[in-house]
Amino acid sequence: MLELQKESMPAEDALPLLQMALQDQAEQVRGMAAFALGIKPLPDSLTLLVQTLESDPDDNVRAMAAGALGYLGDRQALAALSHVLLKDTNWLVQFSATVALGNLRDPQAIDILLTALDSDRALVQEAAIMALGEIGSVAQVEQVLRFVPAPDWMIRKRSHRGGPPVIPIL
Repeated sequence: MLELQKESMPAEDALPLLQMALQDQAEQVRGMAAFALGIKPLPDSLTLLVQTLESDPDDNVRAMAAGALGYLGDRQALAALSHVLLKDTNWLVQFSATVALGNLRDPQAIDILLTALDSDRALVQEAAIMALGEIGSVAQVEQVLRFVPAPDWMIRKRSHRGGPPVIPIL
């Protein structure tokens, strides 16, 4: 992993190392490899990240793969991210997939993000509000405005555009 940080490493040398790291027993190594595929895109990054997102047994590794897909910025990741947002039961994977969908800035993600607004997890709702903002989804303002009186102060802050930030009263 340290070798991959070198800017001079050619992609054809990095790819086999990352493929090996994605099969490592240590979750941390697999997670770092997934993240590296997002920030140092290689020809097979999308395929490897989607495979990791869909099949790694560790929640944190899947969350890293989702985040990396957002950094990668390839709109072909939309289907895989949408699928795990709906089907994965881990909150961190759902949160990471939601943020990644916003990073893609693809209007095709709007419907799945509207579904995420109905999550029973406040962090996923907050991420969906931010993702809709990243996409510039003006037509969905009504769905976001319903969160202005939300009990979670971060959700209120994310749904309130303009004006001062909301500061919780302790």
